[in-house]
Amino acid sequence: MIGRKNWELPKPVFFAGARSTTNGNKTDGKASVLASPRTEGNNTPLKVYELLASGKPMFANNIYLHTQVLKGDVAFLVDPASQSIDKGILDSISNIDVVKQRVINARKLFEAKYSRKVYESKICNLLDRFGCGNSRYQYTNKRTSRRLRQITVA
Repeated sequence: MIGRKNWELPKPVFFAGARSTTNGNKTDGKASVLASPRTEGNNTPLKVYELLASGKPMFANNIYLHTQVLKGDVAFLVDPASQSIDKGILDSISNIDVVKQRVINARKLFEAKYSRKVYESKICNLLDRFGCGNSRYQYTNKRTSRRLRQITVA
């Protein structure tokens, strides 16, 4: 990515690069905008779902692994060239209303399709299809991952 000197960006600009989930969550919490600068692959990174829920503008490369989930109304989709996300961020500054609407749309998409409530509903429906009746389950949260702990069939 390009640095602040080339684009005359203000001093608080910081490109974090690759980092662990723990450090990434801390950095993302302080960020004004978030990016998923992948250039190849077929599977949508889990990070994308976190970005949808973040309440912050999101920039991603316009490639299949992102566009399976993201559309132009929820994220700024840019070419996978090395300077495209940087330029996209700068271009977005010129229209704050568009930025705000995409953040709202992203959160709505997350709540409608990818939230915990939706996930639990899908699991219950799946268990019901297998004849498990009124399925109830509980989760335990260990670090950042949630693991299925118990399924009780009523």
